[in-house]
Amino acid sequence: MKFLILKSNCAVVTGENGSFMYDLSHKNYYSLDLLHTEILNNIKKGKCIEELNNLFDQNIVNSFTNKLIEGNLAELSDYFYIEEISRVGHARPVNNIQLNTCYIELPSSCAMSCKSCKSLKLFSCLTCSSPTVTSAELDMKFYRGLLSDVLKMSVQTLIFHGGDPLTYGDKFLELLQYARENADENVRIIVKTNGEILNDKMMSHFIEFKINPLFVLRYSKENEYQNNLPLKLSEIFQGFFNHKLQYSCNIVLDSPAQLEAAIQKLSDYNFSDISTSILINEHNSLRSYASIQFSEKLFHNFMLNKDLHPCLMGVIAITADRKVIPCPTMVNHPLLDLEQSHLLELFEDPEIINQFWRFSLGKIEKCKACKIKYSCVDCRSVEEALSKDLYKKEICYLGN
Repeated sequence: MKFLILKSNCAVVTGENGSFMYDLSHKNYYSLDLLHTEILNNIKKGKCIEELNNLFDQNIVNSFTNKLIEGNLAELSDYFYIEEISRVGHARPVNNIQLNTCYIELPSSCAMSCKSCKSLKLFSCLTCSSPTVTSAELDMKFYRGLLSDVLKMSVQTLIFHGGDPLTYGDKFLELLQYARENADENVRIIVKTNGEILNDKMMSHFIEFKINPLFVLRYSKENEYQNNLPLKLSEIFQGFFNHKLQYSCNIVLDSPAQLEAAIQKLSDYNFSDISTSILINEHNSLRSYASIQFSEKLFHNFMLNKDLHPCLMGVIAITADRKVIPCPTMVNHPLLDLEQSHLLELFEDPEIINQFWRFSLGKIEKCKACKIKYSCVDCRSVEEALSKDLYKKEICYLGN
């Protein structure tokens, strides 16, 4: 009598539409239909191979078990036992979640005036946008105080955006220096910019104080980078690369169909990460975008995603008009007004922030019984904008 034992690297999520199997060791994933899910459920219950052959078509059972063994997801045994799933990535939270990422929107202008600036985008938190208000002056006293408060907490990533924060020139460089000198050395400081006004002085400042630029590039039907990027940008990237400073890129796309071509065009520029933001319109079919966007981050956060939302947990954003919101585009959810209150007051009542930090797709009726709920490419801000409800889902990658 032989039993099939699922290995510790094999994690399975079951839903009404089948199951999703994760190979946590090799960062692979497999979608199973209802029949193979039922076979898998019987394997997990301890049914031996002989019993499985009596319950299901023997050829299907043999083919499935062989694939699991060949994929290093299972092994044969003379007796049944259960292996505990490997603890890959961050641990599941038990008590309080701590501040991990803080977006700081500056009231900076931008000379680009992109037509899509105010358009609804999937993952607009990754790209630039028009600030809630603009100002020719940067209030150094306010932002120094804000940074002092944020850096007292467990923040791991600071992200400055606008507009283009570089329009403030020396004042912004001074603010970046203040942030770096008062932050732990492991805190990442990121600046979103289109790179148009980035000069040698700014580059040297970024390199000296370990500031990571995130370049936002527009990939449209009118501008598809048929050749290389402008020479100036290429030289900037090379300068950062030569000094071993990580720099990343966000591409704003008209359609998911452009994704592979756009990434291919940028593959020679040594970006540490290439993220994408997709314009939302009635012509776009976004279902295929989900499978393309599955990445190592999915596996790194697997344990957390079982309870939390991968975008909202541990995140706050400060708008240019000094409101605290759950993510850079959720302006309809002001959590605190920094003109009237102190930032640290937000954490005196954890229920205010925990409605977002402890949000998960398991709270959405459409998603709770879905097999890919821990892997779905879900932008809560866009979903709320489309449905007018934080707890609904309009863009379903399985067509449900």
